[in-house]
Amino acid sequence: MTDPQSLLDAPQPPETLAAPEPAPDPSGGGAAPDYLPAKFWDAEAGQARVEDLARSYAALERRLGAAGGDTVPDDPAGYRIAPAMEGLTPDPEVNARLMEAGFTQAQAQLVYDLAAEKLAPLVQDLAAETVQG
Repeated sequence: MTDPQSLLDAPQPPETLAAPEPAPDPSGGGAAPDYLPAKFWDAEAGQARVEDLARSYAALERRLGAAGGDTVPDDPAGYRIAPAMEGLTPDPEVNARLMEAGFTQAQAQLVYDLAAEKLAPLVQDLAAETVQG
């Protein structure tokens, strides 16, 4: 069995697939469903605060990270990139984009490792051709 990448990918028992219906509120405001924390319920509108729930979920997933505790840093400078080759140093703009995309530490390191493995030889070949030409 493979490890789920997110809570949404985890298999759900059949009894938890359908959310219970909220109990009707005689005052007309609508009651929050039992499964929904109060901070995500808008009593005036009688509906869930979906954006707040999604933001909270994203923050939680970021903190928990992927299997093995690998997480997305709170700041692009939080990536600890080990140089894969001399001269290839972490780039703050690249790190910011990796963080925005939700890359974990291990995923960000892989990007730099692949750059060293695949792009650096191409650049070296191009430089050698330029010197010879």
